[in-house]
Order: sequence, then C-alpha cells, then structure tokens
Amino acid sequence: MRAPGDGKGLSGGDGAEVAGQKFRWHGLSSVDLKGRLSVPAAYRQTIETRGGGRDILMSKHPGAPCIVCYDRGFEEELDRDLKEQRRIELERGDNISFIRRHRGIYSTSAPVSWDSSGRVILPDYLKDRAHIGAAALFVAFGDGFEIWDPQTALEQAEDEDLRELAAFHLREKGAAS
Repeated sequence: MRAPGDGKGLSGGDGAEVAGQKFRWHGLSSVDLKGRLSVPAAYRQTIETRGGGRDILMSKHPGAPCIVCYDRGFEEELDRDLKEQRRIELERGDNISFIRRHRGIYSTSAPVSWDSSGRVILPDYLKDRAHIGAAALFVAFGDGFEIWDPQTALEQAEDEDLRELAAFHLREKGAAS
C-alpha cells in the first residue's frame, strides 16, 4: 500500500499521509554538506494543520541514536507533563531529578523552521549525535517523527520494523550490501 503525498525529496515517491492530524509513513531524504534536508511535504502539512506554523521542535531522543521531532504545539503538552512530574517529585523531596530532566530536554532541543523549499538545517549537535551523514530516514510515530541515519537504523537489533524500513530505503537507494 502506498501512502499519498508528493514524495518530493523522498526515495520511491512515497510521502507521508495527513490523516487525523497524526504523522504517518516514512521516507528518505538527501542531506547536503550544510546539513540541509527536505522535510516530507505531508509532515510539513501535519505541522501546519496542528497549528505549528513552519516550526519543528527537534531534540535528542532519550534512548536512541536519532533526532526526535514534534510540532511546536507539543511543547505545551510537554510543559504540562513536566509540571505534574515536578509536583510529584517535590512531594517526595526530590529536586535533583527535575533539574536533570529539564537539562536533558531544554539543553538538547531546538526549534527549526523550514524554508520556502521545505528544507531545514539540522542543528550540528543533533546531527552529530544521530550520526547523520548524506541521507536521513524519516520515521513517523503518530505524535511526532524521528530522523535517523539509515545505516544506524539498520543496526538497531531490538527494532525489527525500523531495520526493515532502513533496509528498504537503502536497497531502493542502492546502498545496501
């Protein structure tokens, strides 16, 4: 089954689908020497539909070597969740967890806007941490999406679906061994 979308900048002509205002589908985009890549058109449409304008909130993933991305509206949900966690921790007398969590979230996240061509520049720290080179694999998870180096995604032993997506795009690109 092919998802609708213009597929611009994606291998195989597949795009992402805007349905129920969730991020869906996957795709591969080239990354130029300046760290620019094209965000799938339907991902951009989902962000705009959800009220995020042209902004993507990018952050390090807390448990995987990739970049996790949300629309700016997610920040409000995150702030609510963090306030509730803070309240619970204070009741337990725990002030350190709050500081570590906030440092991990706010010092490693950045708002990024796309240009008129739908391209963003990946923040250097996030690009380096995710080992992203000449290609970037977009993988949706409903409320957001991840950006992976395809080879790194292929090496994720615990995630068969992710490995399968990476292998598909690498084969299609002609880079799989």
